[in-house]
Amino acid sequence: MIQLEKINFSNHKTLPAVLDIYEKSFPNDERRPISNILRQIDYNSDYNFFVVLENDFPVGMASVWVINQRFIYIEHLCVEESRRSKGIGSKAMNLLKDKSPFPIIIEVEKRLETMSEEQANNCDRRLKFYNNHGFVLSEKEYIQPPYTPTLKEVPMNLMEANGTLLGTDFDGVKNDIYKAVYKK
Repeated sequence: MIQLEKINFSNHKTLPAVLDIYEKSFPNDERRPISNILRQIDYNSDYNFFVVLENDFPVGMASVWVINQRFIYIEHLCVEESRRSKGIGSKAMNLLKDKSPFPIIIEVEKRLETMSEEQANNCDRRLKFYNNHGFVLSEKEYIQPPYTPTLKEVPMNLMEANGTLLGTDFDGVKNDIYKAVYKK
């Protein structure tokens, strides 16, 4: 059985294992520093960190922001590599969607011509995953700001489920994400 457990304090027993999964799942430029994650867990009520549990064993994580009581922004969602393609990510996404009273926004890597074949295939796989969960891709220009001055910005696309905010207020959504998540 797949469950989401909300973590409310940064010294939770499952965090070291889950943060290891997180670090292995995302490129450095796409990761929030661990110290910042822990600070968000402890002090930011708009930030929600969930451990994905399979039969009470931690196998993944999701970080989710409530932005202005207007939309949910899933910053990160991942499952441990050996547990992927077993429906865990789909069940976790469905649980997140079921809990959300607002439209859901995500960032997804933009497919670039400069990507290796493996990177392009992974990008296509992620896009298909989100499409299968009802997310619609916006083709408007979006750049993920760097989390720290030493990291790079990342070309991305935004996707939305359960709403039409990206079609009606893309710039407002982008600015809200930049302000709340990236402090820009």
